[in-house]
Amino acid sequence: MNRFGKFVFVTTALAPCAWAYCVNLYSQGDTIYAIIWLAIGLALFFVCWLTLEGVRQFHQRQPMTTKKVKLADKEILSFLLAYLLPLASTVHIGFKGEVLTAAYVYAVIAICVFHSNAFTFNPLLAILGYHFYEVEGESGMTVLLLTRRTLDASESTFTVTQFGDYIYLETGA
Repeated sequence: MNRFGKFVFVTTALAPCAWAYCVNLYSQGDTIYAIIWLAIGLALFFVCWLTLEGVRQFHQRQPMTTKKVKLADKEILSFLLAYLLPLASTVHIGFKGEVLTAAYVYAVIAICVFHSNAFTFNPLLAILGYHFYEVEGESGMTVLLLTRRTLDASESTFTVTQFGDYIYLETGA
C-alpha cells in the first residue's frame, strides 16, 4: 500500500467520528447537519470497503504459512475516546459551525494513526466482519493478518495478498 492508500485507509477509520457528530446534531434538532455528517460517514465506509475489495481483487496472491497466531483486535478500546469525543459535551459541541476545529481534531487523530501504523483499531473493519491477528511466519517475522475467519493458535496456511508493510489480507482460494 502506498502512502496515498495508507492515508485513505486511515481517513476511513474516522467514519465513527462522523456518525457521532450525526447523532449529536440530530439530538439537538439540527437534522440538515446531521444528514451531512451521516453522508460523510457512509462515504468513508464505502471507500474503506472499496479499498479492501480492490486489494482482494487486483493484488498478487501468495501462500502464507504461520507458526503462531495471536489476536490483535483488542487495541480498539484505546480509541473509543476519540470516537466518542463529539458526544462528550454537556451542552453541545461547537463543531457544526467551526469547520476548522473539526478538521483539526480529525487531522490530529489521522496523523497519530498514520504515523503509528495503528490499523488494528479501525471499527469499519469490525463492521465488515474482519479481525486482525499477529501471525509469525515460517521465517520468524511477525506480521498482521486481516481475515474474516476466527483463527486458533495452531499452524495454518492461508492465501493472502500484501495489503501494506507487514499487513496481509486473507483472500481465500
